[in-house]
Amino acid sequence: MALDLALTLTYLEDLSASELLEFGDNDAFNVICYLSFLAHVFNADRTIRLRDWYNEIGWRHFTSVKKLNEFVWFLFSRIRKFKLKTAEARVKKYIQRLCSVPAKQEQAQ
Repeated sequence: MALDLALTLTYLEDLSASELLEFGDNDAFNVICYLSFLAHVFNADRTIRLRDWYNEIGWRHFTSVKKLNEFVWFLFSRIRKFKLKTAEARVKKYIQRLCSVPAKQEQAQ
């Protein structure tokens, strides 16, 4: 899971300001969820079907699996420009952050 989240974070980091403006405030959830889907597709030996993602969460924002597929295709083709792989160093940086244990905080006396 950390690998998928780390890759998703690199995808979000790659979004330009103009690309972010293409999405309204209501689409932030969908952008994050379906960039996560693309990260999972790239990382997994056997991915979860888009129909299953639709049945779990997609139905809240999309009227059909076809509409969800169009959105995922938009992210993959226009936003990611058909590239899902990123530099290992970038992914590793996020994995280290996600898997690190917070430092012990001193208790107030």
